[in-house]
Amino acid sequence: MVVQMSKRTTKKYLFRGSTINWPGSVSSQSLPRTSVTTNPIKAILFALCCGYTNGYKSDKQIIYIIERSKLKGISTGKNWLAKVEEEIAFEIKPSDYISLCEGYIFAEDAINIILSMRLTIPAIIDDSLFLDALKNTPAMSNVNIEQFYLLAQPFLNKP
Repeated sequence: MVVQMSKRTTKKYLFRGSTINWPGSVSSQSLPRTSVTTNPIKAILFALCCGYTNGYKSDKQIIYIIERSKLKGISTGKNWLAKVEEEIAFEIKPSDYISLCEGYIFAEDAINIILSMRLTIPAIIDDSLFLDALKNTPAMSNVNIEQFYLLAQPFLNKP
């Protein structure tokens, strides 16, 4: 597959690693707050960790994809690990966020896309290594983020 990218790219895509049908924690529902990342590799790590924590198989671990413009006008909050997570916390219920998304891809497909781009994903065997994996994940270039977004399109499932 040939990927054509615009000459000028920005981090216009956002990613949320989760598991299928997870409505978010009680606090994220009531605040409301939905955390997303600008880095698809970190979204993969979140999806894997969610799966490990909840004992889910790989067919439940997913990454939601959205264009940042779809969240225009929604306030953002702070997170003490925002820099490590490359995170933005939008003041919206996770269920409302999901309805705005283009869709989701399975973590397994996202991993294969990242590997096909010759990028690496830190290994996490269980959730005890999660924070170290986030810290050791380098930032992705805007070009790589857009490439990931375009390569993910054939795998996109509607929420």
